[in-house]
Amino acid sequence: MGMRPPTVRVDADAVCAQCGTVNPEDTLICKVCGNNLRDQRAARLVGGGVVEAPPEVTERRRWLGGVLAVIGLILVAVVLMNLRTIEEGLVEILAGPTGPDLGLWSGAPGAVLDDLAEELASSPLAEDERHDAVMQPIGSTGYVGRFVLAIEDPEVGLHPIGEAVVRLEDGVYYFVGRAGATEVRGTAYENNNGFLVADWGCAGFRIGAQEHEVRGAAGPRDGGGFACYGESDEFEHGFNFLAFSVLRSPVS
Repeated sequence: MGMRPPTVRVDADAVCAQCGTVNPEDTLICKVCGNNLRDQRAARLVGGGVVEAPPEVTERRRWLGGVLAVIGLILVAVVLMNLRTIEEGLVEILAGPTGPDLGLWSGAPGAVLDDLAEELASSPLAEDERHDAVMQPIGSTGYVGRFVLAIEDPEVGLHPIGEAVVRLEDGVYYFVGRAGATEVRGTAYENNNGFLVADWGCAGFRIGAQEHEVRGAAGPRDGGGFACYGESDEFEHGFNFLAFSVLRSPVS
């Protein structure tokens, strides 16, 4: 058998000093910029001198830089021309997908509900009204009027979280409630047991541009006020809260 010729090791740097690329072992020419890695190693060993690239490599770099600059200008122009579309797309992504249009913020029911929302915005309850409604609940005055929405915290007790207003027109109850950035609105009816009921498709909540379907019910609570329950496909569990009447003139 013939003897295998000895392996010749190429003394060349692996990391290119020109572009920073880490090349495979024994690579003579940088795979990205074409820098001579053997000459680079020799120059580094004798004093760290800089080895100039051959003229054809320099010309190729200059051409590549020009191409990249043109591509960058084109991208900037495209972004500027489509800036509004991009902004709208980002807003849609951040807001998430919108739910079904139930007509609660538009259409015929929306007109009545908009009036109620305007009443909440233009005539908010004073702090003492909210406090008195929760801490000194009055007996049931029916489902029409202004209400303080509250939850029962194990540590601080009853805690107001928002307001609501309910109007009755032609046997239909229209309601709008607000708690922070969330607005709930819809239509409901009073069933044979005296509970106020909002079915699927008749109520929804909205945060920003998102509208989601909800359903719920409310009924008189021992000690005054109303016990309320709501649920939505967006949440794994339903939510309970309380509503307390405020001594204001009924909504006409």
